[in-house]
Amino acid sequence: MEKNKKEGKETIAWIDNMRLLAMVGVLSFHFWIFFYPMAHNVHQLLASRERILGLPFQLGWEADDLFFVVSGLGLALSLHGKKPDWLSFIVARAKRIYVPYWLTVVAIFAFQGASMVAGQWDKPFGGPFTESDWIYNFLLLLSNTSNPFSSHYWFLYVLVELYVLFPALYWLIKRFGIRALVVLLIFHAAWLRHPVGLGPLTGASTVIYWMASFCIGIFVGVKLGEDRANTERWLKRLLPLGVVMFVAGSALIYRKPFDPITHPLLGGGGVIVAYAICSLPWHLPRLSKISFEVYLVHMPFVGWYRHFFGFIDTPKLPIYVFYMVTVGLMGWALHWISNRLLETLPTQPEVRKASLINSPFIKGQPPSGG
Repeated sequence: MEKNKKEGKETIAWIDNMRLLAMVGVLSFHFWIFFYPMAHNVHQLLASRERILGLPFQLGWEADDLFFVVSGLGLALSLHGKKPDWLSFIVARAKRIYVPYWLTVVAIFAFQGASMVAGQWDKPFGGPFTESDWIYNFLLLLSNTSNPFSSHYWFLYVLVELYVLFPALYWLIKRFGIRALVVLLIFHAAWLRHPVGLGPLTGASTVIYWMASFCIGIFVGVKLGEDRANTERWLKRLLPLGVVMFVAGSALIYRKPFDPITHPLLGGGGVIVAYAICSLPWHLPRLSKISFEVYLVHMPFVGWYRHFFGFIDTPKLPIYVFYMVTVGLMGWALHWISNRLLETLPTQPEVRKASLINSPFIKGQPPSGG
């Protein structure tokens, strides 16, 4: 286990690697569908030699489930041995989502404005947007008529909802263990089989589609905190089962009657398979740190290469490398600026301390503890 010297936090390398693997998977999938039609059944998935060789790209969207597993795992593990201060916890996580997101939106709209002034074709966010669109996009709230700035931001809407649900999900899984996880997965499956309309909240209820993987992540995170060596041993032993689950989920996702079990299969099988890959002796922490910002910025710039090379479709390997490197640099810049902005914001304990010092009941008294 490595030590983050700046923050004094311990880092588990394979969890960092999972975050990076998920980001690369999603970016690669979006690159693939920019040039090829998305497969809608197993036959299309394997229709040609090119498609078979491109399976890691075609199946890259499954990294969304891994993203949610890693999110739940990381949140649960961060609370090990602590009594949760939910207000501080939620505020800290919200800042880590909203500050980079708002910064990315401002940067892309600035690029879009400059592109339009210059008479260029590039319009990453499209539009126009209504007043309600701006409000929902600003707050990352999902409505029945949501019109996100970019289609890939659906992930953020779901993530915000899962963060709101996290205290209850964590308490259930922490207290009741595997029994709570099973009940939550049954609820997920039942809802997908017989979804219930919730009026204006129907759009927001899509969070249930991704809740299974998030809950699996919470369960693994709790177990890691309790006994890391034993949990990692089980993740290693379960690899054959994980491969079967992942392959089954990948095949059944194209069969709608199996929707209720595909996300548990992809989430559970995915984390087991990803552990086998990510626990190997490699670690790229600098890339893992910028993975969120790279995700935020990547989608509008899949076709950015056309500014430099023209409207060509081949050769794809150099185009892919250019795409990954340039959005990586954009993500690094956004990450650096976001961190500078976050450093200017007071932490929750500092806010509380300041409010106590300025309280009329103790004003004039020296603050205790220096």
